Amino acid sequence: MENRYPEIVTGAFLANKKGQIAFFKSSKWESIMVPPGGHLEYGESLEAS
Repeated sequence: MENRYPEIVTGAFLANKKGQIAFFKSSKWESIMVPPGGHLEYGESLEAS
């Protein structure tokens, strides 16, 4: 399927009581840490995601 734009993406910063923020290894870019997030597939509703 061809790319459709704009692409809807989400992200969040999760912090604990100590102020530490959660980051995860990126599955796309080696050695980069990213906040948790994702995207909607073309045609997918916000409710279905």
